[in-house]
Amino acid sequence: MFPAAYFEQTVDNLVDVIDSTLKGGGVCRHCGLDRAKDGIDLKLLLCGGCRKVKYCSKDCQRAGWRAHKSECKKNRGPKKE
Repeated sequence: MFPAAYFEQTVDNLVDVIDSTLKGGGVCRHCGLDRAKDGIDLKLLLCGGCRKVKYCSKDCQRAGWRAHKSECKKNRGPKKE
């Protein structure tokens, strides 16, 4: 069993992520740049495949592709015929 504090921290983290996303924020999946916390006015790029993961630059997207590739395929859903 997990202690209650674990779940409280998990919920707090999820609330932060949702809040950041709703405010147009987000975190670069590769380098961890956080628009909201770092006070940077930068539009993050969405992965063109799954449209769920954000990157701060094409360089970060390329560098993070190997790690994201299998997740991306799962998030895309079935191919349209």
